[in-house]
Amino acid sequence: MKHEIINDLESRYTAKKYDPSKKISQDDLAVLLEALRLSASSINSQPWKFVVIESEEAKQRMHDSFANMHQFNQHHIKACSHVILFANKLTYSRNDYELVLNKAVQDKRITEEQKEAAFGSFKFVELNLLN
Repeated sequence: MKHEIINDLESRYTAKKYDPSKKISQDDLAVLLEALRLSASSINSQPWKFVVIESEEAKQRMHDSFANMHQFNQHHIKACSHVILFANKLTYSRNDYELVLNKAVQDKRITEEQKEAAFGSFKFVELNLLN
């Protein structure tokens, strides 16, 4: 299968060492963060947050929090341009989903009527909470 995305994935490179003198541009970072924000989730629940660590002080605090564990990756924290932490919710309630839907109404992506209908999708979440 040949497609631009597949070609990119086949030729990707996993960095083994970061050059601390090189920084991701603010424009590239903005594109990456927007891609993360638009990532798909079940019923559009978006049960996560992304935390961007950029300052040397914050990277040092993260580095120190992993003392005596994950040492093989620990040095990357201080050398890379940015660290993006992916934090997911351990529980997800109807109130959490309502916040997402309220934002969608505010942004005019759905109507109030569509919001009420969307709560039917939350039944899927409730059926799978223990999984």
